[in-house]
Amino acid sequence: RGAARGGALLLELLLAMAAPAYSALAAVVEALGKQESALQIPPAARAEPNMDAVDLLNLLSEASPSVSQAVTVGECATTMCAVCHEPTQRRMKATSIAVDVAAPKQLALHGALRYACEADQFGDEANPVYECTETCKQMQSATRRLHPCAPWPARLFIVLRRYTLDFNAVGVKKVMHRVAFPSKLDLAALCDAPLGSPNPPEYHLVGAVVHTGSSTQSGVYNYEKSHEALAAIGLDDAQVPQDVPCPGGATPYILVYACDTDGGDTGLDAPAGDHLAATPKPAATADDTPRQQSRGCCAVM
Repeated sequence: RGAARGGALLLELLLAMAAPAYSALAAVVEALGKQESALQIPPAARAEPNMDAVDLLNLLSEASPSVSQAVTVGECATTMCAVCHEPTQRRMKATSIAVDVAAPKQLALHGALRYACEADQFGDEANPVYECTETCKQMQSATRRLHPCAPWPARLFIVLRRYTLDFNAVGVKKVMHRVAFPSKLDLAALCDAPLGSPNPPEYHLVGAVVHTGSSTQSGVYNYEKSHEALAAIGLDDAQVPQDVPCPGGATPYILVYACDTDGGDTGLDAPAGDHLAATPKPAATADDTPRQQSRGCCAVM
């Protein structure tokens, strides 16, 4: 009986994804939990039906203050001089967090987030690229960490980057392996919050923007809000992650999490602007072993 129900849910999900009337705009609007009539839809969003879902989210955020307030998340970049270990911080804001699940291959969201928050190595003694203005007053090598931080949104959009270089085709290819993701997301346990930043609230999964096709500019988007349907096709972390293709070609592109606390400390009253004032400096962590500079797998999009 369970297998039959799982098959029925899989068929229902695949039929929904095959519906040509379900556009990226409809998927993003439903992920926001708002009526389309209540939003200020930019003309570009309607004029380009094949626009990428992340680009649509950015357009909606720019056009609608309520959308911007609901989805804006912060990112803190902490850079530490390799010589004096003096850290500097800069904060930015954006509409989503993007994690790389293709290079290196990640089979679970938690692992991708942990990797994203590790330190990147910038330069070396022979090629210093960081200007240490605090103590050294000269160019040095450094490490840099990227952390999600306040403001914490009511709805957290996490974009799974599934593209890697294809040297044979001289281009990029989409990686279709399954990535497990939790029903509850504890960011505080995954990425250390910068000093002076409120701890993140707990988030629970409310749905996923699912995409079929070989690239973000082709195929069909669908917003699936039934956790039972997602579990039926193995697209959550109920089972041990396996390196297998997503069943039916279903590829979660954006995971949508909602804040568990109502009216909690989400940082929505923080001053506006792309770059906020520097926060108190965290303690140096010179013992941490940094990785080599990457493509910025935790870049906020």
